[in-house]
Amino acid sequence: GGGGDREFKGAGEGQGGHHQHLALALLPQSSTAAAAVVLEPADDEEGAMRRQLREMDAAMCAMMESRAVLVTHLNAVEVASRAAVVAQATATAAAVAAKARKKAAVAEAHARAEAMVRQHEADEATRQMVQSRGSAYCFYLDDDDASSDFSKRCGTAPNFASVKHVVFFGGGDGFFVSRDDGNSHWAGLPSLLADRLVTEQRNHVGELLYVAGGPHGEYYAELKGSTWWSADMVDSERFDSLVHDQSRIVSRIAFGHDSWVIVFADGVTSWCGIPERMVNEISHNASHPTEVSLGANETFYIRFANGSSDYSLPIACADHCDEVVARGFTVTNVILSPGGNNIWESSWLVRYS
Repeated sequence: GGGGDREFKGAGEGQGGHHQHLALALLPQSSTAAAAVVLEPADDEEGAMRRQLREMDAAMCAMMESRAVLVTHLNAVEVASRAAVVAQATATAAAVAAKARKKAAVAEAHARAEAMVRQHEADEATRQMVQSRGSAYCFYLDDDDASSDFSKRCGTAPNFASVKHVVFFGGGDGFFVSRDDGNSHWAGLPSLLADRLVTEQRNHVGELLYVAGGPHGEYYAELKGSTWWSADMVDSERFDSLVHDQSRIVSRIAFGHDSWVIVFADGVTSWCGIPERMVNEISHNASHPTEVSLGANETFYIRFANGSSDYSLPIACADHCDEVVARGFTVTNVILSPGGNNIWESSWLVRYS
């Protein structure tokens, strides 16, 4: 029986061991792993999370590196873009400046060309004016002192070219000379005019711009900013009315014995008591007067815009005119003194070119 018991136990043990082996055999392999996980669940979850964190950290590092690359590239692109914009703006500004300089240069060239043309025209106009009024002269003044002073003031032909207007007073004891630059000189003015210049403190060089004087002290004077004339003359009311007319500009005035003539800038001419021959010439000439002069004993000289002229001159003056013409020159104007007792003693000036 003991042997039987041993077998039982052995069998039991074997059965028990068999049962245990059977139980283990019945569990699948995965169940064994699961069982292992179940044994340490916290440790396995932490490891997985750590792995995930490491993976995320690695991914973030990669992203940061990519971002840094992108930022660097973006900065480079922005710098390049700004440089391109600045370069474009600089190029545009340079182009605009170059265009402006070119335009300014062209405008300056045109201005210089126009200035040269204007200067040429002005020089030509001056040349023609000097040619028209004459740069040479010969004269006679009855008063020696006045004659010497006049020669000193007028000088030789080159200096005389800029003389704009000449008038002789009385019988040749005074004169007035004005130049293109506005300067003027005089001696022996009509007493009423001389006194007024002193009284009003205007008796200095350049103050008088234009003067005409008569044999009895009559005068007409243009000054800077004002015009004066005497009241004691033939038909003075009409003379006053004519020179008061603001719609006209006086160009020339001449006084004779109980006579006067006014030439306006528009060519209109008015007169009183002048020689009949002079009246006929003014009335019938197709042009208008530009120069007039009245002397003693119905002597006169008149020149028209078309270059024609008429005159009745003192004998000595007429002789000098003939001499000037014989030498190939052209008489451009004759100035007569309104005083003097005869046609021999009258003072005169012949201007020619």
